[in-house]
Amino acid sequence: MAQTRVNAVIIGAGAGGGVVAKELATAGLSVVVLERGKWYSAADLPSRNV
Repeated sequence: MAQTRVNAVIIGAGAGGGVVAKELATAGLSVVVLERGKWYSAADLPSRNV
């Protein structure tokens, strides 16, 4: 199994995690975001706004 070194690991891409990951990546850091939960595809989403 290959190993990859990163500068930051964000646990959860909720309201704060996604923003922090984006800011760190924009600053040039290597970032990994770990998320748990069901995977939704485009077919699972409504086709129009309600």
